Amino acid sequence: MIRKASLQTGTVALLAFIVWNAYLAVNHLRRVEKIAALTAESSTIQAEISTVLKDITDMETSQRGFLLSGNDAYLQPYNDAKGRIGTDFVNLRSALAGREQREQSLESQLQSLATSKQSEMERTISLRQQGYRHRSFKLVDTDEGKGYMDEIRRIASSLSLSESSNFAKL
Repeated sequence: MIRKASLQTGTVALLAFIVWNAYLAVNHLRRVEKIAALTAESSTIQAEISTVLKDITDMETSQRGFLLSGNDAYLQPYNDAKGRIGTDFVNLRSALAGREQREQSLESQLQSLATSKQSEMERTISLRQQGYRHRSFKLVDTDEGKGYMDEIRRIASSLSLSESSNFAKL
């Protein structure tokens, strides 16, 4: 009788332990899935920031090559990046949609600066294509484009750091 009661109590305790263990395992699995999703989201944001910065850098490098050489072949990377950058900003904005207003504001500033930088590059390229090599160099010498790039790099770095900080909090 005591043995039967002990067995029943032990069975109930064992079943309770199994249920508790399953509950903990499911909660742990949910937490791991959430961390994996946040990791993927953070990686996507970092990749989008890098892609935007790469496009702007490719455009600038291509612009400089064209200004120096006058060879239209140097403009191919510029035109390719120019065609991609709008989509890249849409992707970055979409990735940052769930983030703080500060990060969304930084993205907006980054896009505005990229537009200004692109306008500066267009002016220098246009001058060079019209045969005004010296004028295009003088425009570069104003450091307007360098100022844009310095600010673009600062904002991209700030966005990246903010995302790294968000990930570290995780």
